Amino acid sequence: MDAPRKLLVLVLAGLCVAACQKQAPESKAAVEAGLRAYLAGRPGLAMDKMEMEIKDVQFKGETAEADVVFRVKDGEGEMAMRYTLRRQGAQWVVEKSGAGADADLPPGHPPTNSSTPPEKLPRSRQP
Repeated sequence: MDAPRKLLVLVLAGLCVAACQKQAPESKAAVEAGLRAYLAGRPGLAMDKMEMEIKDVQFKGETAEADVVFRVKDGEGEMAMRYTLRRQGAQWVVEKSGAGADADLPPGHPPTNSSTPPEKLPRSRQP
């Protein structure tokens, strides 16, 4: 086989391998599927009584950050959460979750990103 044909075969083989490796699409729907799978595995969580709305998703390479609001069906009350997901093959998997970016803490509440236990904080910063 001559050199141009060998090169063509190698390029086509590379394209086939790349096409066969499924990756999670960068879409809101794919992130929502990952979130729903994560929430389904959480014991004591009654998702049938809540509505979930994904407000925003930002993709950063192999990770995604999703701002989500949960509302009680047929009632009042909502809660904002931020989830960090990582691409694993053809799906998004939740790595961590926490209070949403817009969630307000009560006055005097210590920073949530602090690793200092409350009893070690100055008295003015203890809850």
